[in-house]
Amino acid sequence: MMSRKEQRRSDEGTALVLAIGYVGIVTLLASALLVQFHRTRDALVRAGADQQCFNLAESGIDKAVAELRAAPDGGYRGEQDIPFGKGRFSVAVEPGERPRSFRIRATGAIGGYEDMPPYTKTSYALLELSPNGNVTAFRYSEARLR
Repeated sequence: MMSRKEQRRSDEGTALVLAIGYVGIVTLLASALLVQFHRTRDALVRAGADQQCFNLAESGIDKAVAELRAAPDGGYRGEQDIPFGKGRFSVAVEPGERPRSFRIRATGAIGGYEDMPPYTKTSYALLELSPNGNVTAFRYSEARLR
């Protein structure tokens, strides 16, 4: 039979093991919560970057359409790295298969500096103009975020 002193020491040892076990479980749960928080934050940053790049690429297409409508002879061939807001866009214009038709590729980009990685998104458009510069056909598509 154990004396009271020995029983007390045994109980203290059991309490210490239980306390260490609880601390381990809480640490594991806190780590899992932090990992999930960072994944969610990264997904939100990526979704925001996707939308910003899409808007920048769309601005590039709008600029190309305006330039081509102003000079329907097709003299405009695009521009590179035009600053716009917190990002930039590039536009490339190629002649289409029919007269006064054009293939437009616009890329919006943000980031690329120390606290944000670079993101880009490219959109494509097919444009057809009448002789006086009115839009007769317009088709649009977008690519995935890179």
